[in-house]
Amino acid sequence: MARPMTPWTTAGLLAATVASAVANGAEPVLTFRQLSLEMANQLAMGAVKACREQGYQVSAVVVDRSGNPQTLMRDALASRFTIQIAQEKANAVI
Repeated sequence: MARPMTPWTTAGLLAATVASAVANGAEPVLTFRQLSLEMANQLAMGAVKACREQGYQVSAVVVDRSGNPQTLMRDALASRFTIQIAQEKANAVI
């Protein structure tokens, strides 16, 4: 009968796996690029302005690579439901 895994056993297996991956040339740290808050705000404002020019009052959401909202803008006369719609559209493309 197999012994149940304890937190110490799990930690030991994790350490051994990481050590093995590093020994085999795998990178232990991932590097990725992410939009700055300033760029996310510029993107959202650009979307809101473009819609305003066409007569629409909207919300704009910019999400990060995990789908978490990074910035959200709602035009003054936009319905509160536009926030949910904007977020769902943003999540649909990740």
